[in-house]
Amino acid sequence: MPLNPDLFAEPLLLAEMREIAEGKAQLPPSQARRHHFVPAFALARFAQPPGSRKGWIHQLDVRSGAPERTRPEDAAFVKDLYTYEDRQGEQSRTVESFFSIVEKHAAPALGRLCEDPSAISPQDRLSIAFFLAFQESRTPDGLIRTERMRQATFELKASMGLSSLEVFRKEFDCDATQAMSVDELESMRKRMQNQLLEGKVGYESPRTGAMAQILKVASEIAEEIVSLDWILLSAEGAEFVTSDRPISMVDHAPEHPWSGNAWKSSAEAISFYPMSPTKGLFMTAGDHGLSVATSDRLQVRHLNLMTYGWAERFIYGRSQEVVSKVRRQARDHPRDVVKPRPPKQVLLLPPDALSSSVTSEYARRGWPSAIPVADKDGKTGEMGYIVVDFDEPAGAVAKLGTEIAQALRQQD
Repeated sequence: MPLNPDLFAEPLLLAEMREIAEGKAQLPPSQARRHHFVPAFALARFAQPPGSRKGWIHQLDVRSGAPERTRPEDAAFVKDLYTYEDRQGEQSRTVESFFSIVEKHAAPALGRLCEDPSAISPQDRLSIAFFLAFQESRTPDGLIRTERMRQATFELKASMGLSSLEVFRKEFDCDATQAMSVDELESMRKRMQNQLLEGKVGYESPRTGAMAQILKVASEIAEEIVSLDWILLSAEGAEFVTSDRPISMVDHAPEHPWSGNAWKSSAEAISFYPMSPTKGLFMTAGDHGLSVATSDRLQVRHLNLMTYGWAERFIYGRSQEVVSKVRRQARDHPRDVVKPRPPKQVLLLPPDALSSSVTSEYARRGWPSAIPVADKDGKTGEMGYIVVDFDEPAGAVAKLGTEIAQALRQQD
């Protein structure tokens, strides 16, 4: 029996985006200013009647516990969240248009997954993976995390380049600097360094850069999601809830104490995406598997408390009774409420390049003084390390970068 040729077909989502990139098609125009960071079609799966964007869903504020009835089209949106100023100085809603294309292809694919998982195609799976990749990062907190990550990376790189006159001369070699005297160069370097350390230097449009970064890495993340083992769960005796940050993750065996959550942060990492009151997508490290299973009341509770812990502000369910029950369970089982572990960047250094303040702080936290690292020949040795926290205030990472550069110069 010959293979089905559809197995090799380009996913419609990618085909449409390729045609847009090649100029054969255009992004659909959008005048929408209500930008839903959780698509209304996804929330509508939890509504009464099911699937209606104008139906009723029940939300609960995880901060105050206050419940409220709302509609999918009126929930999980921020005005002009994805609007940015383009190069011509015009207000652009290109990103919102792009997300609308992703949702257009993902919605029917998710529907097919819920109804008959054995029938979904590789193209469906990839469309769902792209949808999940964006869903995890497009929320307000997700955008802020990306902004902070870009700022911290910028500060780290810039502080290293400003760490000494010699390095500065190489980093900023141009006609203007070549015409300067040594004293003029040093004055400029110190002025730029002070501005950086004081947190006065950053990207002009951090939100625009964050959105560009999310789009840039989407393919790589989608490939990771596709490669996971997928399990379609059916809830029995209880109902799933969703949230304004509906993908939740937990890693029971993180590689390091500072490791953050990620789709494949370790072989024990799990991710969960609730699709309806009775269906949810459970993902683990594996090899492109797809299976079905049922979740009893206890398992549903565990998964709902993952959703509750990852919510930015609200959880949503089919009834007030359901969301209020999850709130009570969170109070009764606080250790089961899974909170996000923000990602951090790790820089490797010679073990004796670390300052005593850093090593003392790591010892206080119970972190190792060094970590094993394999070289290109496969030989393992110990290296010192610095953990960069993206939540540090502006200028803090620049100070860290300056200290690292000074330590490395002393090594030389």
